[in-house]
Amino acid sequence: MSIIRLQRIFVFTLVLFGLLLASCAVGQTISSITPSNVAAGSGGFVLTVYGNDFDADSVVRLHSPSGVQTLQTYFVNAGLLMAGVTAIEVKNAGNLEVDVATYSTTSSSNLVTLQVTGSGSGSSSGSSGSSSGSGSGSSSGSGSSSGSGSSSGSGGSASCYGCAPSEGGSGSSSGSGSSSGSGSSSGSSGSSSGGSTTSPAGSSLLVTVTSPAANSSVNGSVTIAATAAKMSTTDGSIYSWAIFDGSDLLWVDENPDPSISANLALSAGAHSLRVVAYDDSFTGSTATVPVTATASGMTTTWNACIYTQNGEQYQAMQISPSQTLTGVLQSQMFWGPNCNPTQWTDQLNDVGQTMTFGAGSSWTYWFIHRADTPNVSAVWTMGNQSSGCVNYSTAPPCN
Repeated sequence: MSIIRLQRIFVFTLVLFGLLLASCAVGQTISSITPSNVAAGSGGFVLTVYGNDFDADSVVRLHSPSGVQTLQTYFVNAGLLMAGVTAIEVKNAGNLEVDVATYSTTSSSNLVTLQVTGSGSGSSSGSSGSSSGSGSGSSSGSGSSSGSGSSSGSGGSASCYGCAPSEGGSGSSSGSGSSSGSGSSSGSSGSSSGGSTTSPAGSSLLVTVTSPAANSSVNGSVTIAATAAKMSTTDGSIYSWAIFDGSDLLWVDENPDPSISANLALSAGAHSLRVVAYDDSFTGSTATVPVTATASGMTTTWNACIYTQNGEQYQAMQISPSQTLTGVLQSQMFWGPNCNPTQWTDQLNDVGQTMTFGAGSSWTYWFIHRADTPNVSAVWTMGNQSSGCVNYSTAPPCN
């Protein structure tokens, strides 16, 4: 065999080897993390990871002498992940390596260093995302892209994000700045028979609530199931949904769904549940169902506040569950102070990712696309817990 042939085979082998390496190349990359250093022994905190090509399957991993720890990861968008780090994982000084892995594609990112310095309690703060990309998820509503930020406190007794169920304490801010009312829908309940309640005659849409039955008793939590249909006398189609407790907005669905099923916790006592379907002219059709809660199902304290970072103010919520809370954290923002569903402007977390908040912990999230905009309101939900309508023009500072 000639030397030239051997050289060609050698070159071909190198090219083939390079292609094999390329097929295993990392997809996602980390550009920076915040914080990049924390004090050993500090309480749980959020690690904010900036980079490229993240997706809903991406997880943040912590490499320590004891092994690789996969952190509870919250996907914001392709350029931003947030992960909870507990006090146990940073109890000793030293350097820890961080990467992002996507098991579905068996790929991992570059490694970056998280420095754990000295001993003692220190504080670390999360950072809001700056990427404007939006997750598609399950939301089909129009408008601006979603996004959130998060923050943490120091030690085991302060407000923290990323706490394990046994860590953290109550939130450090107070006041929810709640307001009531949406002037966009009206009308009394229509007929109630066979366990269902309908919107009154003449409504743009026929709203039928099949659960709960009118004047029924519920044990702290109620499943609200309803359908909406086009009336023969109108040409409007379903645009969105809202559920009120009296005049206080509890829940929103910004999708043209023909039916809804929402599980909501109620305080003990009498309630007037108004289920509203809006058509594409933003006209609401309402079915009203009175119920009585024999016990309270409220296990979460919601404190609306304004979070300041780099001189900008963001609409935030401190969430403090007294029992373990699992669900999809979402928030719907509206122009004006009264949570009018027809004035919807933004949604936090449209990717539908389930999270778990431990009992006794306190987590802070904020919108990242409406900085320095105080004249807005929002409704926050997770699991069956709802903040009700909060007014950010009167919300206090977070810290």
